[in-house]
Amino acid sequence: MHLYADEWIGREVALKALRDLGDEEEAPGIAERFFREARLQGQLEHPAVVPVYDLGVSPDGRPFFTMKRVRGLTLAEIMERRRTESTSEEPSPHGRRRLLEAFVRICLAVDFAHSRGVVHRDLKPSNVMLGAFGEVYVLDWGVAKLLEQSEDPEVESMRESLPEVSATDIGSWMGTPGFMAPEQIEGGEVGPWTDVYSLGTILFEILTSEPLHPRKSPVQAISSTRAGVEARPSKRRPELHVPPEFDSILSQATAVDPQDRFPSARALAEAIEHYLDGHRDQQLRRDIAAGYATRAQEAVNAMDADTADDDELHRAALRHVGRALALDPDNSTAAELLRQLLLREPKGDPPEVQRAAAETDAEMRRNAVNFLFWRSLLWTACVPLTLWVGYTRPVIAGIAAAAILVTMLALAVLRRRPAISDATGLGLLGVTTMLFGSMSVLFGPFILVPSLAATNSIFFVLHSRPGQRLVIILAGVAAVMLPFVAEWIGIVPPSYVFEAGRMLVQPRVMAIDETRTTALLALLHVVLAIAPTVIALRVRDELLAAQRKLSLSSWRLGQLATDLRDVLTDDARAA
Repeated sequence: MHLYADEWIGREVALKALRDLGDEEEAPGIAERFFREARLQGQLEHPAVVPVYDLGVSPDGRPFFTMKRVRGLTLAEIMERRRTESTSEEPSPHGRRRLLEAFVRICLAVDFAHSRGVVHRDLKPSNVMLGAFGEVYVLDWGVAKLLEQSEDPEVESMRESLPEVSATDIGSWMGTPGFMAPEQIEGGEVGPWTDVYSLGTILFEILTSEPLHPRKSPVQAISSTRAGVEARPSKRRPELHVPPEFDSILSQATAVDPQDRFPSARALAEAIEHYLDGHRDQQLRRDIAAGYATRAQEAVNAMDADTADDDELHRAALRHVGRALALDPDNSTAAELLRQLLLREPKGDPPEVQRAAAETDAEMRRNAVNFLFWRSLLWTACVPLTLWVGYTRPVIAGIAAAAILVTMLALAVLRRRPAISDATGLGLLGVTTMLFGSMSVLFGPFILVPSLAATNSIFFVLHSRPGQRLVIILAGVAAVMLPFVAEWIGIVPPSYVFEAGRMLVQPRVMAIDETRTTALLALLHVVLAIAPTVIALRVRDELLAAQRKLSLSSWRLGQLATDLRDVLTDDARAA
């Protein structure tokens, strides 16, 4: 192909000339076939067929013809670029929809040729050109065949002007292995159905970016064509998620038996147009969606049976449900399974949940230390009142007061730390247990101490791990019973004396004065009433907040399932 300037019109034209005429016996036949191609192409007056301007013989005796210069890329070049662009982050200028729209115009151009009694016989990506402004051209009509007699005068006129070329003139096969229909290979009757098969192979490559038949050798391509291959993209390239309508379109277009194919290239074009216009095969989509829903249900049943990896099954079930709803938004089974899967708790916490739980636990511990600090500060405020009551043994009282102050300082330091370890928490438990146990020096182990120990145990249990709770309970019991056992075995003097049906309190530190002691007991018991109430209120608020978050999450997940179904339904209707 050469490019020349048309000086009369002022345009560029393409010139196609024969390079070799062969020997003297072959030359007339070769020239006649060349002129036949030019006349046939020139008589197919269609926007997708390159118009022929002139034909003749050059001074050196070589036949030539001129035609319109076309600009663009062949479909083969575009497909190669698409394969390269699939690994690039840049958006492709040759998207699926644009190529499908061009393919429809190719089909209509071929159907026009069929209406004029012409079968192309060599349709393939390299014989189709796409321009930058929407132009589509079907190239290379050199092996086209004229059909039998027709009642159409234009067809008969065309037949009379174009001598037929026999297969033996140019080879036993008319076409390209991998795109030829089975009947072409077998030497059977060809017709519009033959070009439909070739169009099907082109469509398959557009959708999957791979050939329908192997191209390593002509023998492999011919063997694959004769045997027939799987043409459904859902089976060949499921990862591409080609719309399911194309499974049936391609299976019909590339059927081995010509009678099973589309009756015409126009019928194939209309099938593509129906898809592009949004007229989906709803029953097909519902059937495929039902299959995905069944797979999702099987995955859920496997999770219930505890027979495999729960996390992998959960992901598989979600994938199947998502595909089912994408195909059929009204599939109630898939919608219900989606709700169940979103609310289903895993058998083991995922790493993300574990990290979130660890962060929540650390935050709760920091809050607990802060609360313990303010609670201890409240008890520290009672120390001046004990001084007002008076002590019989100032040294022991001073030691108890010092213990309270040391505890306060330790809590003041700890509340500023970003993390509180298990060891630190157990240390605080030991300090507070000894501190509250020492309160027995005031009124014995059975007044104030049990309430303090119980409140302390409740507080630590609420902020501990399950494995630490028995230790906390034993610490609370120890705060009460160790001072009592010490008195019982005589290590320290008894706090209570029983005589004449009365129990007399014998404090070892406090100076018992009726007014002051009564005031102190009243204040201490007010504090004892407030502390557990504050803890209970805090626990109740945290539980309510957690329950509210859980309810909101459940509601949002339910809304997500409903909204997803509505969006998919609206999209399907809009399409």
